Amino acid sequence: MRKLTIEHLNQIIHECMGEPNIVTEDGLDNTFPELGCDSLAILQVEARLTQDFGVPIQELMFQKMTPRLALAYVNDNAANNDYIHMGV
Repeated sequence: MRKLTIEHLNQIIHECMGEPNIVTEDGLDNTFPELGCDSLAILQVEARLTQDFGVPIQELMFQKMTPRLALAYVNDNAANNDYIHMGV
């Protein structure tokens, strides 16, 4: 199972909005808009997380999410998706 890490999240954000390494240990509890992500970047990051991990995230939920919550949400739900896809 693939796991979303801070590094991977930063890579996705960098590809979507051109800003490198906006998610740091100190910023894990700030919302994505507080970190500088505008609504277009948020839509693009959501789409990439859904594409890469099969975990849909609603825009309104993601705008209020922190990187810490996003990491937990994606990893928990990706694990559940793997479990379902394995037919267990």
